[in-house]
Amino acid sequence: MRMNGILKHGLRLCAVVVVLFLGRYGWMPSGFLKKPALTDAEKSTREYLERTVRVLSEDIGDRNAGSYLNLERAKEYIAAEFSRFGYHVEMQYYSVEGRIYSNVIAKPLNLRGRVPLVIGAHYDTYSNPGADDNASGVAGMLALAKLLYDKGRDLPFIFVAFVNEEPPFFETENMGSRAYVRRLKDEGAQIKGAVILESIGYYSKRLFSQRYLYFLGYFYPNRADFIALVGNLKSVSLTANIKRGIAKYKKISVRSVTVPDSFSGTNYSDHWSFWKDGYPAVMVTDTAFLRNPHYHKGSDLPSTLDYDAMAVLVHSLKNSVESLLTAS
Repeated sequence: MRMNGILKHGLRLCAVVVVLFLGRYGWMPSGFLKKPALTDAEKSTREYLERTVRVLSEDIGDRNAGSYLNLERAKEYIAAEFSRFGYHVEMQYYSVEGRIYSNVIAKPLNLRGRVPLVIGAHYDTYSNPGADDNASGVAGMLALAKLLYDKGRDLPFIFVAFVNEEPPFFETENMGSRAYVRRLKDEGAQIKGAVILESIGYYSKRLFSQRYLYFLGYFYPNRADFIALVGNLKSVSLTANIKRGIAKYKKISVRSVTVPDSFSGTNYSDHWSFWKDGYPAVMVTDTAFLRNPHYHKGSDLPSTLDYDAMAVLVHSLKNSVESLLTAS
């Protein structure tokens, strides 16, 4: 009888461990285990994405306050790309402890006061090459700007490359995105919302390669082969519309979560700056530290990224934002 009691206790303990494990790592299949073939347009985008990631993370390298000249080189590169595509480019300068930092803002030439959608990504890094975090997001933003330029003549987009997302500026008023949102508030400017690209290049088909916050794993896949959307309660409609457009493209699996602003771990990027002042904003992400073993390490290199998946994502986002603005 004593052995039976010990066995039952052991089985209960195992069950608890399994339940907790699944809550952390997920259990659902994603349904996208085979990569679709790329179209010619997607192949071209793939080449651009990889080239841009390599320029930022290899040719330039660390991009932060400790490597200020590299940060400036990245800024100039991004501005030159926007100009090359045909956008009007301006710098938003601001000072932190006597040093000048700047956001790079790109607008279509005929915005004409219409209410725009902001599409952004931060270009600084955490003292590392930052291929995924966040050269991938910047590359995705630039590739999207390139694809949308002709449409941008008719649709209101604003692209912003934000500086100073990473520590020591993270979640402070010295973030580039906070400086941008403060200007929006000061000018009384309206926006439809913000779409923030944050670490979009790392994917894995390995079982239990995805982790989650708290017990979210009970509702999501166990493989890191999907793109995630994170919105707050004021961003429900924006998140749903972006998700619908990506899903309609049918080439990459997409999952979303809508949370209160204070839900720890879901506000770790520039969308937080918009949430803080009541603007709708959604983060598009591969989930960064919850998936990528190279997060904030010197091993966050271009060779670790999946450029096919990134290309498909960029084209699906193009459909999403076009549909969002033409329907509004």
